[in-house]
Amino acid sequence: MGQTSGKLDDAAAQKRMMEVQRQYVNVRMEAVDFENPTGADDDKEEEEDAPDAAGAGDAAQTVEEDVTYERYKPAKLVVKHARPHPSHAVENGTLATVAPPDVTYKLRIETERPEVVREGRLSDLQLEFVTYACQRHEGDLASGARRGFFLGDGAGMGKGRQLAGLILENLLAGRRKHVWVTTCIDLKDDAARDLRDVGVDDVDVFALPTDPRAAMTQEAGVLVCTYSGMSKGCSAAATARGTAGRLEQLVRWCGDGFDGCLLFDESHCAKNLLPEVKGGQTNAGRAVFEIQRRLPRARVVYCSATAVSEPRNYAYMTRLGLWGPGSPFPVAGGGDESEVAAIAGFVKASECRGVGAMELCALHLKREGALLCRTLSYKGAAFEVVEASLTAEQVKQYDKAAQLWQVLHTRCEQKLAHLALAVEALDPTTLGLTPKDDAYAAAYDQYDAEAKKYKACRASYHSQLWGGHQRFFRSLITGFKVPKLVELARTALKEGKCVVVGLQSTGEAHAKR
Repeated sequence: MGQTSGKLDDAAAQKRMMEVQRQYVNVRMEAVDFENPTGADDDKEEEEDAPDAAGAGDAAQTVEEDVTYERYKPAKLVVKHARPHPSHAVENGTLATVAPPDVTYKLRIETERPEVVREGRLSDLQLEFVTYACQRHEGDLASGARRGFFLGDGAGMGKGRQLAGLILENLLAGRRKHVWVTTCIDLKDDAARDLRDVGVDDVDVFALPTDPRAAMTQEAGVLVCTYSGMSKGCSAAATARGTAGRLEQLVRWCGDGFDGCLLFDESHCAKNLLPEVKGGQTNAGRAVFEIQRRLPRARVVYCSATAVSEPRNYAYMTRLGLWGPGSPFPVAGGGDESEVAAIAGFVKASECRGVGAMELCALHLKREGALLCRTLSYKGAAFEVVEASLTAEQVKQYDKAAQLWQVLHTRCEQKLAHLALAVEALDPTTLGLTPKDDAYAAAYDQYDAEAKKYKACRASYHSQLWGGHQRFFRSLITGFKVPKLVELARTALKEGKCVVVGLQSTGEAHAKR
């Protein structure tokens, strides 16, 4: 998007500008040969030569082709009158080669709340999670901290319902305080709904108070907070200022010897505790790490379908026993699993071994009864891309939006140009001064200070402008799809189908800023 020299209020000028933009897009699209997008003439020859060079011949397969899935059913859990999960579930073929440990935990829900089982409020797969999580929580790590559990189920398995079932089981055991950490405070209502669905009607579900210094008077219940809320006051700058931390407020409510559930829903929000880029550690990762250290007897569950993509993403999962005393990666000279040196040693050793180390970690955790990772089966599912054609009004709206951002860009660049000229006018050489002049040093200091301000201003402008530009058009284009989505949803509902709408965004780019 280039600069313009005047206002875009001339209809002919607007039309010419939009035509140029359309031609630019069309030319670039036409220039791409989709049969050979790299433009290389010898791609085919390289592909033919590759198998011989690798020594694999026709047997060579990609990673995607190697991945297989096996039908999943609880291997060792038997609950009387338990209903099967509404949809078929599968498990990664490699993970399916390892059997979970024997069940030693006696499920209270089965005996004290049999209607939950009989009515199918928790399916057999969901009851399996509650059982293994409670069984895992009965043991301790070598450091004395309670062991944790990792729920890596995919979408559709009802992770929220499973966490609610775990809280119900602990309420039946007499534990009245629990903490549920999630991504958005609006999900507090979803947590309350899941708890009601499993029969928890008489427990208060509440959020952190707005005042970080306020005392929470609730003597029992489920405290729902967000990662961003919990991490306020955890940064080094906030600590230096003496800002009241939300983490302190939360720990005070939990009290000494807290042994309730500490549930990290969508726990991948904390995966940048040990970032690859220096200075990339997030406050969320720091807060999750610290609260586990402060509440060693808490019954921790990490819950995410996308929690781990590389070894360093395990860093905040200090309760899994992958490193520390009594683990394959102990701390030299003592220390426990919260030692950064132990975490870094595990990450370094795992990264040296590549994807195989990640698979071994998952197999080890399942064998230890610390991991469940199921997902819905897509057998028989059909995939179709539906085009949402734009109406004339939507096209007009998009063109006007593009013109608006063109004006914003031009005006901001003009303002920056004026600032640059003002800074340049302060240059001692522009003023005719030389280093020998008495006024040179003071003039140069003023020029240098203003030049630094200008540089910071320009960097901030570009970040704000293009960040807002991207968010604006993403929202606009998403909105354009809604009418077609509503049409498809209504048709599906008339056919007796269920409709699930997903908005995918990993948030990884934001975390790495």
